[in-house]
Amino acid sequence: MIGLRLIHRLATASVVLMLLCGPVRAQELGLRISASHSIQHDSNLFRLSPDSDPFTVLGRSSTSERLDISALRVQYKSQFSLQAVDLDLTLVEYDYQLYDRLDLLARNYDIRWNWAFTPRLRGTIRAERDSSVGSFDDAQAIASSNQRLRRSEMVDASYELDGAWRLLLAAQRTQNRFDQPQLGEDGTSVRSAEAGIRFDASSGSVASLRLRKGSGRTLATQTLAVSDTDDFEESEWLMNLRWQTSGKTVATASLVHVSRDHTQAPTRDFSGTSASISTSWEPSAKSLWTLRWSSELSAYSTIGSNTARTNRFALTYAWSIGPRTRLRLGLTESRLRLSNPPLGEALNPLRNTTRERSLGLQWEPTRNVAVEAALVNSRRLSNLADQRFSNLQASASVTLLY
Repeated sequence: MIGLRLIHRLATASVVLMLLCGPVRAQELGLRISASHSIQHDSNLFRLSPDSDPFTVLGRSSTSERLDISALRVQYKSQFSLQAVDLDLTLVEYDYQLYDRLDLLARNYDIRWNWAFTPRLRGTIRAERDSSVGSFDDAQAIASSNQRLRRSEMVDASYELDGAWRLLLAAQRTQNRFDQPQLGEDGTSVRSAEAGIRFDASSGSVASLRLRKGSGRTLATQTLAVSDTDDFEESEWLMNLRWQTSGKTVATASLVHVSRDHTQAPTRDFSGTSASISTSWEPSAKSLWTLRWSSELSAYSTIGSNTARTNRFALTYAWSIGPRTRLRLGLTESRLRLSNPPLGEALNPLRNTTRERSLGLQWEPTRNVAVEAALVNSRRLSNLADQRFSNLQASASVTLLY
């Protein structure tokens, strides 16, 4: 990784020179370059339970680790007539102090073409790649790399029927892969298409209803009852609402009904509903409260379960202390319960409750420099001893903008 560090330092030095010689801040359209470096300390990197002996598992008495993350990001925006292009390219280096097997050089991109044939017929063609080092919250092994890779290609279109109603069409291909086996979560590759309708009110409120049909395949599985790959068909009804209740309050709600049928393992079929509600309140120009509740049904393949329901509650507060300083506080609690065991299997008894508290501070000493610091304390309670853990994560970062 020494060569990569040198490349990053040269890139950072180039940005500094551009900051000194170039404009203070890039315009909305055109080229924008940023370089950042962050230092992260994790008190329990592998999320070992209190009953685990670190020396037996890791060969050392401490569970902590330091991670350096360096990033170089290039953004370009251009607009011509009704067309707009948005390129976002990022090179990220993850450098672990002790566990260098986890080191990763991620090459990520987000490329979008916002097209329009007429002012009433428009849409987006988009391609994304997001690679990162995953969390060890639910990893089943710690002896190898832990890369998570998500790729997505999508095209959508909307046609304005009148001033408020719009027809929606979309097609998408997504792929999720994990280096590490994840408890209950399999890698998947899915192709889908959807159609729907949306209503845009003059007040700013929006409501939509869509039907999505897709076919996919699991790329890996942690259960003995399913083969290494398993095809499935999936159908989803999605209803979304954004309600502009006042100039200072916005509420959103979503309701999703999903039905999945497996080809090779029909005992893994499931259906159910997920829902979420959130509200944001801005009592002043300097503060923002956000409250969110969700109940999500997801595939969770173990020998004793097909699905899991996660009920999550989150409260965040953002405060602009001054024109260049912002504070953020967060509280989150999520409860995981398993359900729908395969025919003939006993229900997996796993019941987890995870609580997280976060504190973040951002300071912009100049228009080209941003400094951030954050603390995140997380704790998982579980009826299974090996699923419990507590962790404190502290980080500090600096970003240079051009």
